[in-house]
Amino acid sequence: MTSIMERLTTTDQVSTMYPRILVVGMAKSGKTSLAKTCPNPLIIDPEAGTIPLRHHKLDRLPVDSWESFIGALQYVRDEEHEWKTLFVDGLSVINGWDIDFIQRQHNVKTMMPELWGVARKHGLKLLGLLKQIQTKRNMMIVVTCTEKMEKDGKTEEVVLRGPDLQGAFRYMICKDFDIVAFTKTQEIPPEKDGEQPRTLYRALTKPHGPRQEAGDRWGVLSTIEELDIGAWMAKIRADSPQSSTTSGPQPGPGSSQAPTEPASGFSPTSSTEPLTPCDAIEVGSPPPSEEPSPGSAPNSTPPSSPKASSGTTGGGDLALAALKATVGELYGTMIQMAPDAVEAIQGKFKSTLELHGISSVKDVEEDGKEALEAALGQLQEWAKGELIDND
Repeated sequence: MTSIMERLTTTDQVSTMYPRILVVGMAKSGKTSLAKTCPNPLIIDPEAGTIPLRHHKLDRLPVDSWESFIGALQYVRDEEHEWKTLFVDGLSVINGWDIDFIQRQHNVKTMMPELWGVARKHGLKLLGLLKQIQTKRNMMIVVTCTEKMEKDGKTEEVVLRGPDLQGAFRYMICKDFDIVAFTKTQEIPPEKDGEQPRTLYRALTKPHGPRQEAGDRWGVLSTIEELDIGAWMAKIRADSPQSSTTSGPQPGPGSSQAPTEPASGFSPTSSTEPLTPCDAIEVGSPPPSEEPSPGSAPNSTPPSSPKASSGTTGGGDLALAALKATVGELYGTMIQMAPDAVEAIQGKFKSTLELHGISSVKDVEEDGKEALEAALGQLQEWAKGELIDND
């Protein structure tokens, strides 16, 4: 197996060219229009809400269920394509579909307390898929979400602004993104009689007023930015030590930066509708309808696993190493607080590695590296969710 130290790098070599961006805002505040400022975007459209982009020929993939959405993400992760941005336009709707899916799976009409743990695992699965797409396909990830304001029960004062999501997912999501921005609108009164007022669209990228989780990991964006992801990335590239040698993806056709041609012609072989350009959407047309793909739904409960000992060789050693790499510093704590959960997870790792034909270090050295990475990718979110549930 390749030595772990061969992966050693320095912090100035970390790529900043493909960030994960979360955009939160009220309806009609400019979130969808951001897609035109992204390089070669594929728009995952759960709301049939891309009418603002009708004058731009951008690839659009409608989805109408949790199952079809996960299928779309898996397609983007696994198939060859030329898109440079995955633009998920409407996470609040998708989160609602997930809740409906869980209720159908358990034949209930309301969420029971124990089912929120399932929802958290689904949230981890989604975030894990986005990270895999980002790293495997070198893609920028942009996710939009409706804004929700929480008010003090007595004073009615707004005490928190955040994404409109149900369950613990709302409080998990912001930390997983490199940029969290809130879209804002401001009406400018007419300067002359007879003129119409103008609406300015801006992005708030620093906390301001009631508590918001806005910010960027680089600390280079201003408190108020134009709604132009290409311009944001220009600032980030200028601050990067790699800026002189690495150009990264170019801004989209609607950005103030130099445009590139959008990718087109890709048609996923999944349950979702074929791609349609945004300029082909009919105003007033009903949302797309489709049948969920059999077998595309994520497992809400992991299957039972054989137990494995950390003292075994071959697949057992790989499973233990994979588990430690996945949960990091949590391993030492969890082996004391929840040994049964850790042992079950290790067994699951071992059986999955064997399923991919990896049962010894020699297998990995010869031709199993890609299969190992695929196996670990499938297990990462499940392991973290299982450890959280047993914390």
